[in-house]
Amino acid sequence: MNSITVVVGIPHKILNPNNAPRTAHGIKGKDAERKRQRDSAWKCSLSALDGRDAPMWEYARVHARYYHKNKRNMGKRDADNAIASLKGAIDGIADAGIVVNDSGIRWGEVELEHVDPSFPRVELVVFQEV
Repeated sequence: MNSITVVVGIPHKILNPNNAPRTAHGIKGKDAERKRQRDSAWKCSLSALDGRDAPMWEYARVHARYYHKNKRNMGKRDADNAIASLKGAIDGIADAGIVVNDSGIRWGEVELEHVDPSFPRVELVVFQEV
């Protein structure tokens, strides 16, 4: 089975669906952060491809592995919100050509319990599906 691992930063708390902005300034901030996440994921996706042509998979399954800075941060997310906060990253993966369109992505496992104080991150393992 073909797979590509894209490593992105932990999503900013403003991207969590439970943190709905209540002002126009807050909405603009959330949009700006999602765009930043998308651009970052696009760059990380190109890096993960390591010079290879983008595969343009029609369907893919994504497994997410969160590595938190400490155990205290682990309990602040549930799987549904963790997935929703990665929307910009999924768009960036599609922009890089790993998948044709983000509508072809299905979610697999979402692991929230890892700790790495030196490098907090989310590893998105994208598997080709046929």
